[in-house]
Amino acid sequence: MRVYRTRRTIIIFMSLLLVLILCLGYVNILKPSYAAYADIGADVKETIKGFPYYNKTVELSDEESEKRIERLDSLDPWFAVPSGYSSVNTYISDINPYETREEWLSVSVQKRVELSQIPEDMLKTMSTDELIVSCLNYNLLIDLVLYDTIRDGFEILKKQFNGFEELLARPDAGHRLVELYKAVDYDELYENDRGAYLHMLLLHTLLCEDSVLDSLNETEVSSLINASHDKYMKLLNEGSPLFNYENDVRVCLKCLYVHDPSVKDVIDNSDALKCFISDENVIIPIDDIDDGSVGKIASVMDEYYIAEKGRSD
Repeated sequence: MRVYRTRRTIIIFMSLLLVLILCLGYVNILKPSYAAYADIGADVKETIKGFPYYNKTVELSDEESEKRIERLDSLDPWFAVPSGYSSVNTYISDINPYETREEWLSVSVQKRVELSQIPEDMLKTMSTDELIVSCLNYNLLIDLVLYDTIRDGFEILKKQFNGFEELLARPDAGHRLVELYKAVDYDELYENDRGAYLHMLLLHTLLCEDSVLDSLNETEVSSLINASHDKYMKLLNEGSPLFNYENDVRVCLKCLYVHDPSVKDVIDNSDALKCFISDENVIIPIDDIDDGSVGKIASVMDEYYIAEKGRSD
């Protein structure tokens, strides 16, 4: 009797082991090999390099440039809130570099920083949308590009301006930043915003903040990835004299890095990609990224993010 039970135990164990081996084999069959990802990546690279504005810029004629300057001079300097976003108020300090320029230039840099702070009683009662727009209108926003990297500049801004500290502490900051980003139309912003380049550079930088990305739920992550994908595809196809598609690619990859372990693993094993998502000044030619990494990321996006949008539309 004891021998029978022992045999039965062995048979059951061997059966389970066989099932496990078959299951693992099935998974390996379904999972593309590195070579398969490399083939996908090579195709993706060729497709990207075939877009009209890959590594090209839109050149304006002298006449177009003159009209552009005239138009900019007619616009106010504040962030042009997109038509698809909620209309919000914004805090503008009484003394600022645009409306009271002479007085602004007469005081020290430290005094300008002090004059630009949002009053504490107002700071705590502002909606998150109002706070975001007020940050985009920060008087010393130009400091974002005055240091070795955009990241260095933003670290200075966070220490300078109480609006950034308050915004990044808001639990709904990520959600509202994503909604604003989705509402931005580059053509509209180019026409209506005197400081469009700086404003978008700050918005991209905010969206790449770890605390902002960590706060996003699954739906918001998918929404941000799709929005960035739509924007960089438009720029690759149509170009812009002001905006670079690389900034939207960086937002997409940084979001995937934080929220998708398989993409994080790919980026961690690619010096080029790791450098690209961590330094807003760096632009990486796609040929500097190995085919397998490109193929794996493209496959993940297609299967879990961009494809989801297509199925829901």
